[in-house]
Amino acid sequence: MLLLIVMNKNNKHLPYPFLSSDTDDYGTTKIITNIGCDISEFGWKLDISINLEDEDLKNKIAKEIAFYHLVIDCKSTGFRKIIKSYETNKRLQVDISKRDIANVISFECFVVANQNFSLSSSNFNTDYKGRTFDVKKSELLAEADEIVLEDPEIADPLEPLSSIIKIQKQPPNNQQDNAYTGLTGANIVIYLNEKDYKNYRNLKGKNEDSILLSMLLIPTLMQAITEIMGEDTTFENNKWYRKVESLIYKIDNKFEDMDKKNWDTFEISQKILDCHIGIALQQRFDYLTDIDD
Repeated sequence: MLLLIVMNKNNKHLPYPFLSSDTDDYGTTKIITNIGCDISEFGWKLDISINLEDEDLKNKIAKEIAFYHLVIDCKSTGFRKIIKSYETNKRLQVDISKRDIANVISFECFVVANQNFSLSSSNFNTDYKGRTFDVKKSELLAEADEIVLEDPEIADPLEPLSSIIKIQKQPPNNQQDNAYTGLTGANIVIYLNEKDYKNYRNLKGKNEDSILLSMLLIPTLMQAITEIMGEDTTFENNKWYRKVESLIYKIDNKFEDMDKKNWDTFEISQKILDCHIGIALQQRFDYLTDIDD
């Protein structure tokens, strides 16, 4: 099993609509990459599929007016493989030798203009409806979220918790008004709807961080701990499971001697997060006191 981390990039300011998860230039239309991977003693076999939802851009690729620009990177070895592709309907197979990589690789996918042409799309945001834009050869037209793949056998189970818990936008095929948790992969993923995710991104890094931790991480950790307490072994080989379980025993050795069914998930989740509820309440009090003054 591989760790997949989705990371959003900073917004790009371009003189024409740009398709990415950080813009609404194409409304809700997205470009999504999926990667399957088999790891052997010889290397990694990648099975790459690209879902470009905008038919106008996809037709440009099929006609070789634009192309997919794929970048596979291993920063620790300096390895980089770049693939140019016009394939819009079939999966790409890529083999990478074990000697070229060191356990972690990143994958990026862009759509790039192959010549000068006029850009238009039926999916444009209403601000751009009916307009065309002059695009020059080699300019970027779309960008999928970066994916990082990690060999779970090498991963340190005691790495920072922040590398295990991810906050992402809800996928198009599972949109809900409420936030929900994903535990089936290597990470614990908190899925937020479009509006909540934008608000989260705007608040992150400001004075609200401890409040965000309490709101989002505590109930999510409680759910994960509940899975660890149960008898179902579905997730026990997942990286997040090993990480959280090792943290539980590390924060207080009393849990090693206690029957799991007697664990208090609320207590444990607070201890894992260094009692952020108290920090958040104090932070909020200080903020409101400053306003009153």
